[in-house]
Amino acid sequence: MLLDLKQQILTFLGSKEDPTKLKSILKGLGLPASDRQYVRALLREMMREGQVVKSGSLYWVPDGKRLALDIKRRKSREKDQVVGRLQVTSAGFGFVLVERGRDWMIPETGMGHAMNGDVVVARRVGTERGGRITAEIVEIRSYGLHHLVGVFERYGKQVRFRPFSDFQLRPEMMREFPDDVDDGMVGKWTRQKDGTFAFGELLGALKDPLVDEHIVLAENDIPGEFEPRVMDEVAHFNPAFEFELGDRTDFRDELVFTVDGATARDFDDALHFKEIGAKEVEVGVHIADVSEFVKPGTALDTWAKQRGNSTYLPHKAIPMLPQILSNELCSLKPNVPRYTLSVVVRLSREGEVKSYRIHKGLICSRYRLTYDNVNAIGIDRDPNMRAGYAEVVPSLDLALELSRKMRKRRIREGGFDLDLAETVVEVDASQLMKKVVEKHQTDANRMIEAFMVMANECVARDMTERDITIPYRIHDAPDEDRLARLERFLSSHGIAVPHGLEDDPGPSLNALLEELQGKPNAQVMQTQVLKAMKMAEYLPENHGHFGLASACYCHFTSPIRRYADLIVHRRLTALLNATSAADLDDDIFDDSGLEESCSHISNRERASAKAENTYVLLKMLRHLEDRIGDDMEGVIDDVKEFGLFVRLNDFPVSGLVHVENLPGDYFEFVPDMLALVGARNGRAFKVGDEVKVKLMRVDFLSRKIDMGLALSRIERLEMGPDGHAGGESRSGRPRRTAASGGRGGARRSASGRSKGEGKKARTPGALAGKGKKFKKVKKGPKKGRRR
Repeated sequence: MLLDLKQQILTFLGSKEDPTKLKSILKGLGLPASDRQYVRALLREMMREGQVVKSGSLYWVPDGKRLALDIKRRKSREKDQVVGRLQVTSAGFGFVLVERGRDWMIPETGMGHAMNGDVVVARRVGTERGGRITAEIVEIRSYGLHHLVGVFERYGKQVRFRPFSDFQLRPEMMREFPDDVDDGMVGKWTRQKDGTFAFGELLGALKDPLVDEHIVLAENDIPGEFEPRVMDEVAHFNPAFEFELGDRTDFRDELVFTVDGATARDFDDALHFKEIGAKEVEVGVHIADVSEFVKPGTALDTWAKQRGNSTYLPHKAIPMLPQILSNELCSLKPNVPRYTLSVVVRLSREGEVKSYRIHKGLICSRYRLTYDNVNAIGIDRDPNMRAGYAEVVPSLDLALELSRKMRKRRIREGGFDLDLAETVVEVDASQLMKKVVEKHQTDANRMIEAFMVMANECVARDMTERDITIPYRIHDAPDEDRLARLERFLSSHGIAVPHGLEDDPGPSLNALLEELQGKPNAQVMQTQVLKAMKMAEYLPENHGHFGLASACYCHFTSPIRRYADLIVHRRLTALLNATSAADLDDDIFDDSGLEESCSHISNRERASAKAENTYVLLKMLRHLEDRIGDDMEGVIDDVKEFGLFVRLNDFPVSGLVHVENLPGDYFEFVPDMLALVGARNGRAFKVGDEVKVKLMRVDFLSRKIDMGLALSRIERLEMGPDGHAGGESRSGRPRRTAASGGRGGARRSASGRSKGEGKKARTPGALAGKGKKFKKVKKGPKKGRRR
């Protein structure tokens, strides 16, 4: 770590055109002010070694003048170029997103083969009136999209390909276009080195619900089957494998049990509890030792690393590891011996960690419990269940008592206490949705979570103290501007915001969430709180975990389904096996590719989440296609300039009520309230309002739902005879509405297009399907923001 920091200092100083102060070095390296004296001592040492020179209070590298000249020359060459992510609009032109200043606009003729989401190099070609830089794409650094999935449509002898989700695709981007496909077939295309797409395979017919699984896996680059080389490699694993004690700690006499969902098949964590006198409790957290079977450099390891994690659809799991490992040899099944990495923790009776030890272990689980079992035994205290599981009842009672105390402590310290419902969909044999429910966490779920978080923290702390780099699970605190927007929104809805939200957000947010409990539409308000948060990710540097109020955190407890955990297991196992530093395998502790691995597994985690969510959405869209014309109840869960997003009560999915379909007024968008407010009568539609809607259209290709308000008789009269907001005023003149371009707010023509957006007519239905946000502009098109 010392050598790493020295190199970071040299790299930083070498990148500067001018000598630099110590304060700037600390800031540039992301180091706290408390490290000032440490870095100053390093700089003195580096000066003695001739690596750094000092003039007054300024530091530089000896060859700084030449390096500075090189930097200036490079900047001169690159001043007309920028690297950034490309965002393509539905109109065909795009923008390269830059860190500072206005984004560079790319006309459609300057796109080349670049596509939305690609990281590109853009070269300046001119400047628009108003100062906007125009450019052309000269290089694609990395692809944002590797596979494209959509539907083939036949028009006589001609065939057209329509990608899902309104994706814009220029015809010249398609190669090897097949002409013998049937109408309605779903196809997959693969991105080539030159940026174009070549046809890959047919996935099935769009009308067949079984194709949904193939669609979401293909879109997110998740292989549905293991490669033959992987299966060949695991063929030697025998279900009758003999688990020998060897140098492991024997936990087979402990009362070990697992707690998982009723349909789970891969059990990667187990627990035991033992009272130590009157004041302490021993908790054993036993995690499947996957590293014993998945060795670095094997085809199996390469596959697991590329996949990154398992993906869970309602009807099946797409595992990271083959079933002989995930469901058999690594799974902590009851009544069979299994290898583990075990964290044995001593807790006070108040749930405070006193000490811990980490072991290579051998266990034999006694019970396979479900969350429902734990709820019945320990929470509902069902006498029959308690009698049937009498041996494990004292452990469960103790575990629930400790976990409740641990949770209260974490919340007091600022851990995020958010409990949004999880959407659970059940499908039948034909993969049509037969049931959808929203489930909240129970004390059984929270019990397991508390002890898994505890074990993750212990391992992260242990590795950090040993100076070993690992994939930390980090979650940064929310930005001040996000918190400020949240505060304005909540205040506009009459919700008191605790003092100090921006200064100490953790406790303040918990106080806010507690206040929201029991209020109407608390779920919608909690969702707005969640939107203010950043996403968790993996990094080789420890930033802490805001959501858990944890100073040091990693993922260790799920190596069967997460590759990040497997990396931690390997390094931890190597340390446990070593008798001296000479025993450590340099390959295991090679950090050169760790940052890239962290980025990759973070991206794969997001891809799996997207696949899981899209699958559920497709099932609900198929179901709702048969409900068009029905009235339904829902809650407004988001508001944009162009309309209201309403989340249905019976189906956890949102649809758009376009602003032009709102009754009898011109509506202005009020961002702080997240509301559309009538300019004439002051009627407001805002987040959290309960509304009744009529299902108008379900578009499976764009994956959007169009709705209208289920209007009262008075509101229907206000809509006018043509069915649109407006009609005539009492004077007989046309009433000025959003559709006719009334005063204030975002002015639109009847097509919903801003002035300056062009004159191509678009129907309100098509516009609602696009879900595009329009802003008032002076000249030329202005970039929209993605929802």
